[in-house]
Amino acid sequence: MKSFRKKMGKSFVAGGWGRSGPYLVATHRLAKRTYAKASTGTRGTTVGVKQRIGRRNYEIGYNLTTKSAYLRESRLRRRRR
Repeated sequence: MKSFRKKMGKSFVAGGWGRSGPYLVATHRLAKRTYAKASTGTRGTTVGVKQRIGRRNYEIGYNLTTKSAYLRESRLRRRRR
């Protein structure tokens, strides 16, 4: 559940209480489908880059708390008409 969200041009900020506790997320659009992302929460503080290629989202970043890199891939859902 989001407590607040704010969009300002190419930037987006959201925060609140999620499934695993409090969180804060900020993104900034760099190009058409590329975003810089920073987040903090109970799993630590992360910075990274997120990009959509076709029907998949790829996110590569670095967790500053655990000092480890990560790579995430997720499929986009299809909308029913």
